[in-house]
Amino acid sequence: MAHAEHRSKTELRRDVRFVTAFKATLRADGEPRGVVIGDISAGGALIRGKILPAAGVKIQLVARAFFVGGRVMWRGEGLAGVCFDRSVSPLHVVRENSDYFDSYRERRARRSTLRESNNFNLARAGNQYAL
Repeated sequence: MAHAEHRSKTELRRDVRFVTAFKATLRADGEPRGVVIGDISAGGALIRGKILPAAGVKIQLVARAFFVGGRVMWRGEGLAGVCFDRSVSPLHVVRENSDYFDSYRERRARRSTLRESNNFNLARAGNQYAL
C-alpha cells in the first residue's frame, strides 16, 4: 500500500485509536471464541484470533466492564476489523482490561487497607494524630 493511500485511509477514520492487547471473548453464531483486542476506538476495534467470522457477520465482544455488539467489517489472516453498534469509551475499556492497571488497583487497595489499619491502631492507643 502506498504511503499516500495509507494516509488517506487513516484520515477517513472518525475516532482516535488506542493500541492495546487484552483478551476478550467474541461471540458469533452462538459460538464463543477467544480473541485479543489489538486496538480500540469509540466506534470499533481491531481483533486478533485464529478463527474469525467473515465480513458482515454480527458479533458480540465481551471483556471486563465491556459488552458491545457489532459487525465484522473486514477480515484478513488472523485479523478483523469490527464496527460497534454503539459508541464506547475506549480509555475506560483499556483501563479496566489492562494488566498494568490491575497491579495499580491492587497497590492502591493495599495502601488504603494499611492506612485504615494504622489509623485504627493510633486511635486505639489514644494518639491525637489519628486521622
